[in-house]
Amino acid sequence: MTNTPPKRLSPAEVLARDHAYHAVRSCSLQWSTFLSAFAIELNTGAEPLEVRGFLRQIGRRMAELMVLPKTDTIEALEAEMNKAWTRIEWGWVRLIPEDDTIFITHGAYPNAFEDPTNTVWPLGTAAIMEGIYGEWMLAQGSPVSVVRRVSEQNDPLEFRHGVDVVRVPP
Repeated sequence: MTNTPPKRLSPAEVLARDHAYHAVRSCSLQWSTFLSAFAIELNTGAEPLEVRGFLRQIGRRMAELMVLPKTDTIEALEAEMNKAWTRIEWGWVRLIPEDDTIFITHGAYPNAFEDPTNTVWPLGTAAIMEGIYGEWMLAQGSPVSVVRRVSEQNDPLEFRHGVDVVRVPP
């Protein structure tokens, strides 16, 4: 038996996973107006690098509140991450190891509002996810906590973790 890494998800597979996820979950109406206003105001009133750093730090704090057990395999880590996301209804994740890198695909992330430019919410969510995934990887024994977004597509969000990932300013 060989251990072949999982392949990247096709757009159709992403769509199927997202539809299955959102069929049983949605953004709470209690929070959608507040979160929409918060995201717009944050992005209007502050420098982009400051916003990204602030949201990454929020992600780090979230990871501290959602501690994962130590795992021995990528598959087990992916399963634990998906359990954490299910508990807070924040979508699903797929981990794809490749050489000294782990590609992270995150779909069905919560969206509090329809962003007409489709940039405010995905950019903010991506920064939060960089913080969360970075802390989770560090807690699993990675020598670095750097996770960076690797594509401009907004669904799913795609990240890369590894020691050779270029450190971007917070």
